[in-house]
Amino acid sequence: MVKGELIEEDNSVNSIKEKKLKEQFLDEAFKNAEDKRGVKKPDDKKRKKTTYKKKFPLLCILLIATAIIFWISINYVTWGYIKYDTGSSKIEVSINRDFALYTESGEVTDINASKDITNLFSQPYHLGLSTNDFSSAPKLSENAVIVLVVLCILILIFWILDKILNFSSEIFILIHFVITTTAIFPCMFIVLSVIKFIGAQILLYYNIHFINAKIIAVAFPASFVLIILGFVIIRIIFTVIRMDFKEMQKLSKIDFTETTTPSHGE
Repeated sequence: MVKGELIEEDNSVNSIKEKKLKEQFLDEAFKNAEDKRGVKKPDDKKRKKTTYKKKFPLLCILLIATAIIFWISINYVTWGYIKYDTGSSKIEVSINRDFALYTESGEVTDINASKDITNLFSQPYHLGLSTNDFSSAPKLSENAVIVLVVLCILILIFWILDKILNFSSEIFILIHFVITTTAIFPCMFIVLSVIKFIGAQILLYYNIHFINAKIIAVAFPASFVLIILGFVIIRIIFTVIRMDFKEMQKLSKIDFTETTTPSHGE
């Protein structure tokens, strides 16, 4: 009986040791799996470095600068440039947003030159432009500039509210993301408002045989400036959107690891 009891005790001790070894093996396997999967512990110091820091939205400065440059381009850059042969000399004529004709010395006083230039933007519209386009396109562009200014004001209001209410990082980035995305539309509207002038430049070479021979060259500087500037700003806005999206991804990964990392007691 004594030997039997000793054997049973040895078996129970061995079974306990086996269970402990199995538990240690499972713990090590679980830790290795976590390391491979990239799951961090809640107290990991590296995770704290990815916390989003709120800063003054630089998009506000970008929109203000953009609105100012757009406004200057609309009102002070020449909307049309025409080189005209009077017979005795060649003159360079500038057309402003109200279709007023100017030379370096002042207004165009040559009646024939003024008539030929005006007829260029009359029926049958060989350039696809009318004299009204020189006033409507700038007005539409100015309306889009006003929208940019309004968006800038909204960003400032949101930033002030955040200082008072202290929004979460997720809400801060989300609202900034929405406003940034909205800023694309007025920029695109400006580009589309003046794209017809680029089309007129193409039609000029297509219908060159129907145009008065006294008109040597035609160009539309303001439209080129606005289109190039519009695409540059849109490119910058997309960069800001991508940055916001990456920050949102980082925060979502942190939340996911916090909710999925098991505690030591489980």
